[in-house]
Amino acid sequence: MPFMGAQVAFATLHGYRMVWIPGAFGNGKTLLSMGIYAQYFQPRGYKLVSNTRSIWTEESLDNVRMDDNGHLKAFILIDEGGQYFTDGDDIRELLRNPRKMDYVLCFPSFHPPHRSAQIYQMQPTWSFRSAGIPLIHFDWYVKIGQYKTKGGFNWVLFQEMYGTYSSQNPGASPASIRKWLSAQNKLFRERFGYDDEDDVLDNQEGGSVAGDWLRKMEGEKLTAEERRVQDLLQSALRANRDSEDNLALMEEETAELEAVLARSAKRRKRG
Repeated sequence: MPFMGAQVAFATLHGYRMVWIPGAFGNGKTLLSMGIYAQYFQPRGYKLVSNTRSIWTEESLDNVRMDDNGHLKAFILIDEGGQYFTDGDDIRELLRNPRKMDYVLCFPSFHPPHRSAQIYQMQPTWSFRSAGIPLIHFDWYVKIGQYKTKGGFNWVLFQEMYGTYSSQNPGASPASIRKWLSAQNKLFRERFGYDDEDDVLDNQEGGSVAGDWLRKMEGEKLTAEERRVQDLLQSALRANRDSEDNLALMEEETAELEAVLARSAKRRKRG
C-alpha cells in the first residue's frame, strides 16, 4: 500500500498530534486513517485505540498503558468524531499532553469537530478509481492564525487495506476512550506531583465541578430535578465556552486585520 510523497504530511501529523479528515460519506476517510496508522505509526510501535473495530484495534483499553517514561504510544482514531467533539473543552481535554505522553488523535468525519481540531486537515481531492486505476490524490494543509502551509500526496494500491475493518460498522460512542484518556492524563500529572482536584481556578469558575458532575451522571437514570440541574449546567458551560471561543476568534481576526493593514501600509509606502 505505497504512499507517494506523503512523508512530509505524516511527519506534520506526528508533530501536530491531531488531524481532521473531512469528506463525503464513503469516500475513504476511515480507509486513509487506517492506512496512515499501518504505514507510519504501527511500525513505530504505536497501538491503535479506536471506536471502530479493525484487525489492529485494541480490544481492551487496559492493554494500553503508560510505559516507564510516561508514554502511551497510541494512535487514537475516533471515527465520525465530529458528531461527538464539537465543544472546545472536549478537544482541550483530549489534547492535554499529546507530545509529552506520545499519542496522536485522528478524526475521520463528515461532520466537523470543534474548530480548534481543524488546524490540520487531510482530504481526498481526486481519484482514478472510476477508471479502474487504484490511485487517490490527497491534499493537506495547516492553518494557525497567519501561519499556513499545504501539500499533497498520492496513495496507490489502497485496496490492499480492504478487509482490515468493516466499512459497515457504525462505530461505538467514544465515551470510554475519553474517560480512559482523561484517567491516563491524571496519572501522568500525578507522576509530577500535580493534583487536579486542587485546581482552585477551576473550582472558582465552577467548570471543573459542573463538568465532573455531568460526566458522572452520563448514562444514569435521572430524576426530574436532576434533569433540570443537568440542563442548567449544560447551558451554563455552553455559554462559557461560547464566550471563550468568541474571544479567541476576535483575537485571531484582530491579528489578521493588523497583518493586512501592515501589508497595505508597506505597499502605499513603496508607491
